[in-house]
Amino acid sequence: MAPTIIALSLNNLYYWFTDIRLIEQFKEIDLLYLPWHLFFLVTFYLYVCAYTENRNKKQFLILLFMPFIISSIFHIGINIFYYSVESYPAGVKLFYVLEEYLAFIYAALLGVLSFRKLKNAIHINNKVNTKWLYNLLRVGLILCIVWVVIYSLAISFSMSGMKLYYPIWLGISILFYWISYRGLYQFRLAKDRKAVSLLLHEFVKNKSEEYHLGTDNYTQKNPIFSKLKKIIEEDHIYREQDLSLYSLSKKLKTNTSTLSRIVNEVSEKSFTDFINVYRIEEAKKILNDDAFFKYKISAIALEVGFNNYDTFCNAFKKYTGTTPGKYRESHMKRVKD
Repeated sequence: MAPTIIALSLNNLYYWFTDIRLIEQFKEIDLLYLPWHLFFLVTFYLYVCAYTENRNKKQFLILLFMPFIISSIFHIGINIFYYSVESYPAGVKLFYVLEEYLAFIYAALLGVLSFRKLKNAIHINNKVNTKWLYNLLRVGLILCIVWVVIYSLAISFSMSGMKLYYPIWLGISILFYWISYRGLYQFRLAKDRKAVSLLLHEFVKNKSEEYHLGTDNYTQKNPIFSKLKKIIEEDHIYREQDLSLYSLSKKLKTNTSTLSRIVNEVSEKSFTDFINVYRIEEAKKILNDDAFFKYKISAIALEVGFNNYDTFCNAFKKYTGTTPGKYRESHMKRVKD
């Protein structure tokens, strides 16, 4: 993600220098310009691959960077041999026009490849959060279309001036902050989730096994509730984010109304609260374990079955009277004391 952010920054910085006419005073700035938009496209695609844990062959990586490398060589050569835009021959001007349109085609191609990577990632691992990347790609596509339209109008009607490209710069700036925050945060979150998931499998005992509803007598008399407790405590299905009354009733070969009634009668809780108790109990165990201390609480929330951090915090405070962060801090204080 860092190369992507740097490429976006350099691209915007160059056009800002051009807009304030600093490049007219310091011609050397022009020598440093490279087609960073081509570099950015590749690094973003590689980020998608890394995020979805897809590896690319070395030969394919070289091929991806070839448009940037070839275009950079041409740019450097042009800037060395020609002092100003006015001195460009027709061939050089044609090169710049073709480069812009080819860059758009390349952006569309890498966008399609990125969409496919995200689609495959969902089938392989439904824990991967790809929604934000889908939205990012859609915004990127809109910017590309605006870019082509503005550039085509500028060529067709011989319009000049950097102000024409202000909408694109504004969009890129927003994209920059979005990528900076979401990209780094989500990548860390995905890594933490994977680590937390692996550590959970290493537990000899699960906290939910130590949690009793005090309904053993009723459980023995009711085979449905007996099966329910078994699959919850042995298979840990409460960790599934898409767990619902309907999906559980299908597993238990009953209907939703019957299962809901049994859960209410036995636990004196709603189905959601009943499942959340197991999730919170496991979260408490994790937060009390030093092995998990370096991982984000949001990653823990997702791994114990909650769909988002806010829902987890609200449920945690409801059952414990404190927030997950304060709960972890109190444990650390006890350890130090």
